[in-house]
Order: sequence, then structure tokens, then C-alpha cells
Amino acid sequence: MDKTAIRAFAIGMLLATAVIGSIYYYSKPAELTETEIYSYLQKKGLIAISEKEYNQLKEAKQQSQAISANKQVKPAQKNMDKPKTIYSYQLVIDKGKTAAEIAKELEDAKVIKDAAAFIKYLKDHDLTRKIREGTYHVNSNMNHEELSKMMTKSRTNQ
Repeated sequence: MDKTAIRAFAIGMLLATAVIGSIYYYSKPAELTETEIYSYLQKKGLIAISEKEYNQLKEAKQQSQAISANKQVKPAQKNMDKPKTIYSYQLVIDKGKTAAEIAKELEDAKVIKDAAAFIKYLKDHDLTRKIREGTYHVNSNMNHEELSKMMTKSRTNQ
């Protein structure tokens, strides 16, 4: 193939692209009928509603969320009437005491609810070998993180 043949081929491609592009951009898409739209929505499991209905549903949802938020506050206020019992305990950790023994002691003293959960927390955070001996004043308001931070510090009295 020589230069003129390649140029003619390129001009033909350019012209064909221009014609197809102009038809694509300047022609109107086919109008869908109402029955075609509803059959499409039905196939997809969707429904069409008016804008007015949509706004009414949106307002109803907001109102129900506001009502449920108010209901959630009321039970919490009822619990405020009952005082929460806080258990205080003096934990003594001697040399050689295991994390399981400490957790069981804290559970027996009602400082923690579940010894296994506390042991899991210690293992997950690699703290079982970092527990220091000493005397610690702990209470049931403390979470696992606070308890473990206290027991892994090098001070002997807390």
C-alpha cells in the first residue's frame, strides 16, 4: 500500500466516524410508553410513586424516627432511678500468679462480669506476660482496658 491509499482509508474512517457520531448525538432516543416503563419496573421488583407521595412517606419516616428516639430516652431515665452497685476490690498480685487466676479473682469479686472475656482481652493485646506484681485498688466501673493498663504498669501501689 502506498501513501495515497493509506490517506484515503484514513479519510474514509474519519468521515464514517463523523457521520455515525452526528447521527448518535443529534437523533432523539425512542420515547418509552407508560406500559413499557411499568413492565420494566415490575420485572425489577420496583414501583413508581408520585413526588407528593414520596414527600409524605419521607415526612412520616422522620416523624417515626423522632418518636422512637424519644422512646429510647425514656427507658434510660427509668434506669437512672435505680442506683448501680459499684464493687470495689483490693487486688494483690504476687509473683507467679497467672492471668487466669487474676481474672477468676476479679470475677469472684464482681469487678468483671466474665473472666474468659478478660483473659481473651489480655491475650489479644499481648499483655498476659506484662502483668506486674503489686497491690491494686480496682472497681466494677473499670473496663478491661483500664484494668490491664493498671496491672501492667511497674508501680506497686495504685
